[in-house]
Amino acid sequence: MLRILTDPQGYKEKEDLYLAVRRKEERVMSVDQIRLLPNMPSGTPHAAEWLIRKRSYQRLHRYLHNRFSSPETSILDVGCGNGWMTNALSQNGRFHATGIDLNMTELTLADEAFSGSPRVRFAYGDILGGALSGRTFDAIVLASSCQYFSNLAELMGTLRDLLQPGGEIHVIDTPFYMDDKIPQARERSRAYYHWLGYPDMANCYFHHRQNEMHRLGGVDLNAKGIPFLTKLLQRSQFPWFKMSREVSSDG
Repeated sequence: MLRILTDPQGYKEKEDLYLAVRRKEERVMSVDQIRLLPNMPSGTPHAAEWLIRKRSYQRLHRYLHNRFSSPETSILDVGCGNGWMTNALSQNGRFHATGIDLNMTELTLADEAFSGSPRVRFAYGDILGGALSGRTFDAIVLASSCQYFSNLAELMGTLRDLLQPGGEIHVIDTPFYMDDKIPQARERSRAYYHWLGYPDMANCYFHHRQNEMHRLGGVDLNAKGIPFLTKLLQRSQFPWFKMSREVSSDG
C-alpha cells in the first residue's frame, strides 16, 4: 500500500505542472507499459532513451549486487516516478527497495503495477522535509531526478543522514555542467519549456555544476570511460556520481 508521509496539498500546484509537461512529452504510461520498463518496443515514444537508461540501470545493478551482500540490503530510490527502477532493484532477491516521490499520480500507478512484490514499497513524501526521518538505507539512488532539486548541498546532506555506515549515494542519468556551460543550458531549458507551452517549468528544473558534486565528495564512476565507445555502446554520457556517507577531508 502506498504510504503518505507528507501532506499532498502543499505540493499540488507543482505536481500538476510537472504532470502536464510529462503528458505533453508522452511520458505518463499505463500500468501495462510501466511493467515493461525499461524495455520499450522500437518505435514507441522515447524508445532510444529507454535503451540507454536500461544499460545505465544494468551497470548500476551489477555494482550494487557486488557491493552489498546482505540478504536484507535496503535501497532508497529518490524521485522514483512510476517505480520501474524501484521494482527492478527489488527483483534482486536480497534487496528491499523503497521508492519515494512527490508525484501522487505516478506513485499510484507504481503501487498498482508492483504492489504484489514483497520487497518493494512506495511512499509519497518530501525527503527534505523529514519524511524519512529515523530511517536509514544501505544505498540511495537518484536516477534522472537530481535536476528537480534546487540545492545540491542540502540534498546530499539530507541523504547522507539517511545512510547506514558504509552506505553510498548514486546519481545517474542526470546532466551536470561545467561552469561556463550553465547559462546556455538554462537558456535551452527555458526555450524548450516555452515551446512546449509550460514556461513555468523552467523554474523547477535546475542545472547543477560538476565541480560542486566533486566538492561535496562525489566520484564520477564514468570518468574512465572512452567517449566514442560510450556513444557507440549507447551508454549514458552523463556522469555516474558515487558518494559515501562520510565526506573526505579534501572533498
